[in-house]
Amino acid sequence: MPRSVRRRRRRVARTRVARDAFVDSCEMFELAAAAAASSTTPFVSVPLPLRSLVPAKKAMALCEMGGKGRGLVATRDLPEGTTLCCEKAIAMTMDWEHDDDESAAESAGEGNADAARLLLRVCAMARRNPGLWFESGLSELFPRSRREARGLAAWGCSNSVLDAAVRDAVTTLRNERTPGNWGLLPLIVRHNAVDVSTCGETLSYPSSPLVGLAGLALYARSSAFNHDDDPNVLRWHCGDVGVWRTNRFVRAGQELCVSYVESDLLRTPALKREALAHFEPAVRGGGGGGGGEIVVRALDVAAQNRWMQLDPEDRLAGLAKLRPKIACDKIQHRVLRAVSFASLGKAADARREFLEVVRLCKRLLPPNDEQTVVFLVHAARAALASGEPNQAAALLGEALAAHAAIFGGGQLLFECRFATDLELDLGYRPDPDLRRLCIMT
Repeated sequence: MPRSVRRRRRRVARTRVARDAFVDSCEMFELAAAAAASSTTPFVSVPLPLRSLVPAKKAMALCEMGGKGRGLVATRDLPEGTTLCCEKAIAMTMDWEHDDDESAAESAGEGNADAARLLLRVCAMARRNPGLWFESGLSELFPRSRREARGLAAWGCSNSVLDAAVRDAVTTLRNERTPGNWGLLPLIVRHNAVDVSTCGETLSYPSSPLVGLAGLALYARSSAFNHDDDPNVLRWHCGDVGVWRTNRFVRAGQELCVSYVESDLLRTPALKREALAHFEPAVRGGGGGGGGEIVVRALDVAAQNRWMQLDPEDRLAGLAKLRPKIACDKIQHRVLRAVSFASLGKAADARREFLEVVRLCKRLLPPNDEQTVVFLVHAARAALASGEPNQAAALLGEALAAHAAIFGGGQLLFECRFATDLELDLGYRPDPDLRRLCIMT
């Protein structure tokens, strides 16, 4: 049989396997949301039902990166929007599981309690499947040996009950001679577990059932991506499945890096250093930087919630006196102003503010960042509400192009991910013309 025929048949087989998982990407998110609403752990099947999310073959290789351990390098030129990895988590704990602790006192000041719960889950899985250490890829995660672990801070949990439970679970695995270097597991989780959310960048997220899909997850192959302040790889999630894609053209031989922290913190060294602290970047390869200055965010999540409780007029008056100095606050300051104008029915003013947010995102964030896509969508909505359909079409087209680069999946996945944002009532009614514009663009 000719090689081309065999390749075509394998490609068709992979597509059929993907379609067996879900009818389409809309159903993928609907099932994940249903799992969140019923407080059950979402197990999304792979491969995902979109051809653009099938990882490219022979696109990257694991190499020694000098003084920062191992990392992934592009083996050939990779276009923008290349899918590098699509994998299920080895294990994941959901944020909603943390609300069922035995007592309120136990959950107060938990610190890294979510990591402790993830450790306990992995230990429980290992007792059911003694081959987990090698089958799941745990054996390849940093630190891989006692030599690599030398010099790392000892693991500990501020919650004494969970700390004791983790130590007992690890000791049990070692005493039962379960294959694997289980004494390294706490350090492996600390250095490789990542926060996960589904559509967490959207403005409608706080009131969405997808909030129930947030948690802490441990992945195998994708944990080899090192950190960089200017990442050329971005990730997104649906439940416990993660997708890693290039956000720009990457030349052969260039290291493939992600950001271990939220993209709007990368321009503020003190905040970035604080967020990277538990990864110990001096060991894992970069990103510490900055001096010893202390920076306090003026518009963190708690502050944003307080501002949103004010009347829109009072909110605008207060925001006019605020002069944010760091990148993340500058962006949120404009977002709050835009939402306030929208609440007052001033679509033209909201459009002006959202356009300024887009400008800031393009200047301060990595290329094709997910936050840029969100604010392009809302700038388009405001433009349409203020009688600027041509500008709305241009902005929406730009959002679709950036979304295709980060997330793949074309217009179908775009509408799935932004369904609630397109219907979000910010003060001007959701306009059905926006969906028609999606089709036109």
